[in-house]
Amino acid sequence: MVLVEPTNIVSTSVEGEYRLVPYRERRKRWGGTVSVGYSTYQPENYEPDFADAAFDEVYSSDDLPMIELGFSVKRNLPIGSIGGELGVGIYVNESDEPDLGESTLNLYLVKLGGVYYMDVLSEEPTIVPYVSGGAYTMIFKESLPGTSKNGNTQVAFYGGLGIQFQLDWIDRQAARVAYESSGIESSFFFVEARTFTSAAAKQDPDFGSTISFAAGIRSEF
Repeated sequence: MVLVEPTNIVSTSVEGEYRLVPYRERRKRWGGTVSVGYSTYQPENYEPDFADAAFDEVYSSDDLPMIELGFSVKRNLPIGSIGGELGVGIYVNESDEPDLGESTLNLYLVKLGGVYYMDVLSEEPTIVPYVSGGAYTMIFKESLPGTSKNGNTQVAFYGGLGIQFQLDWIDRQAARVAYESSGIESSFFFVEARTFTSAAAKQDPDFGSTISFAAGIRSEF
């Protein structure tokens, strides 16, 4: 007797092509995501160490905007999915005013929190609203030629509200092949609004921000 594992591929063609079993039926109890995105984050409350001026006067345009990698592990439930997320990001800005010093600000974001995806609104997660929040720390270094100041802030809090759009419809055959070969359940384009609070310690630089926006690509396994 030979046991054949289910492939989650519909055995008869739909509209002339073979398709995956609907997302709500094929996904496993546990899953995970990987994402890469761009953010409009600016440390607008930060006070430069090497110039007696506001942040936006010294650093008027960033050289490397906040680029972030994200990872999550999630538990799939009938009401959606909940999980934990880890994000790491990098931001670089060089002074645009030589008269105020040729300083460079490097930021490294590390955040850890939770996320809830409303991904069971239909058989396929065509549109998925989600909410996230947790704690973050900012590792920073501001430098001039020959001198620098660096450190990391105490833990502060962040929150985000977003929506992601499934991309599988662009090429369903490629999505099916990706599922069969790499276990990719689905791919998404996401947009998100987020905010970072300021660290409570008075000696810490203020990297809090008002609402910023992020966008990128997320794949679910």
